[in-house]
Amino acid sequence: PIPVRTAELGSLLSHQTYSAPATVKPLNQPQIAAQVSGQIVNIPVRTGETVKRDQLLVELDCRVHQQNAKTADAGVVRGRAKLDFAKAQLARAENLKRKSSISDELLEQRRSDLESLQADYLAQLAQQQLAKINGLHCRISAPFDALVTERLSSEGGLANPGTPLLELIQTDQAEVSAELRANEAASLKYAATPVLRYLDQDYPLQLRALPPLVDERTRTRQARLLFVAEHAPVGAAGRLNWRSQERLLPAHYLVRREQQLGIFVARQNKAVFIPLPQAIEGQPTVVHLDQRERLITDGRQRLNDQVAILAEPELNNP
Repeated sequence: PIPVRTAELGSLLSHQTYSAPATVKPLNQPQIAAQVSGQIVNIPVRTGETVKRDQLLVELDCRVHQQNAKTADAGVVRGRAKLDFAKAQLARAENLKRKSSISDELLEQRRSDLESLQADYLAQLAQQQLAKINGLHCRISAPFDALVTERLSSEGGLANPGTPLLELIQTDQAEVSAELRANEAASLKYAATPVLRYLDQDYPLQLRALPPLVDERTRTRQARLLFVAEHAPVGAAGRLNWRSQERLLPAHYLVRREQQLGIFVARQNKAVFIPLPQAIEGQPTVVHLDQRERLITDGRQRLNDQVAILAEPELNNP
């Protein structure tokens, strides 16, 4: 018999800890652009300032759009009057037709006039709404709490639709991005309490997305995680730390026999090789065995399946 030492499997299992570089990314980082034409009359914010949702960012000269809105209002009033007159004309024509006082052709003409004026009225209503919207676009407000990172235009300049005015980074919502290797991604998917470690403070996270896409250059997958409570500053670079949900066996207990990775356990004074198909060389692995099994910890490199052994008690767990 080959002398070996053994230990209870459960005493050797532990939660594996993982760590990967991570960065806090803003949920939104837009360039605020003009939607209508007009001279820039006021930009009350500066680079580096924080702004609140609905706070004024840029104001354009709105006089042209105000006049367009008045013209559209007048067009709607005029269209309504024409439409009412056409309805009255059609009613009179239908009354005369019942008395056989007008021709069918004239009656159809009245109906056609009414339909045409109804279409014109709907178009005028649309123009009125568009003019009101353009007037609202003269004042540009913050879409969310944000940091002004750059002013791209100046007061006195002329803005046209699409002209970039400011660049913002959202500050009230952020998430963590990390590039993970295959085994790290598999573990993070089931981790209970991942945290971002930044400036000696831990920020609890929860996994939002782990797309099944591997970067061809780095061979990694990108994980996105949300902050559970308080979030670290946008742009902060820290460490994503987590531990495996399952208890794992350290990699140095694995042995290879006949192109398979596995472990040796002691059963009835024999070494029994247990293949672990999911095991990866050099990485801790899950072992789905009774934790009272006696794992051979010393002398395993000399063993083969079913060889006789002489088990000595383990003095201290490795």
